[in-house]
Amino acid sequence: SIDTEATLSLGYENDNRDSGYPFLLRDSNAWQETPSFERKMGYATLNFRHDFGAVELYSVSSYLKYDIHNFTDNSDGYLFGALLGGLPPDMFTDDGQSNISDQVETQLYQEFRLQSSEGAPVPWVVGVAFSKNDYTEDAVGVADFFPTNNGTRHVELGTRSQAIFGDIIVPFAGAFEAGAGLRYTHEEKTIDHTFVG
Repeated sequence: SIDTEATLSLGYENDNRDSGYPFLLRDSNAWQETPSFERKMGYATLNFRHDFGAVELYSVSSYLKYDIHNFTDNSDGYLFGALLGGLPPDMFTDDGQSNISDQVETQLYQEFRLQSSEGAPVPWVVGVAFSKNDYTEDAVGVADFFPTNNGTRHVELGTRSQAIFGDIIVPFAGAFEAGAGLRYTHEEKTIDHTFVG
């Protein structure tokens, strides 16, 4: 029989938290400015299948994007207070030692493949795949104790990938099978990175 199936999946997430890599004392006097983490993420995936009888066509399409804003305090009042001769922790609460970063990433993937229908005497599959990934980050940090966090940073990362693949299984001598597969992938990566400290 000839039939067609398509499944679309959609998703969205909005995550807001007053937490990050440092620990935060709750219901007490904090030794740092309250960190914040905000992430918005959305995705869509489409799976498509069409049965021609002896051959089946499959398609997988997906798109993902996320946007992150992160704020952290670079100073630990208890630790730095003790390190600097017993200074009170609250001296480091509003000292301007902070890091703010914004990150955006998008991912796109597409795959097409043809394969033998279920129960074929010689199962096989051939296909192509394409993917694209772009990531950007902008960050500003003030950190007297951590030189690598003290400055401005801009990052752009890009990846492009194309692939072709195939696989075949040949039965022989009744109870045995011999299989072979091959995949060729060409990938390009780019980076643009600046840091001023």
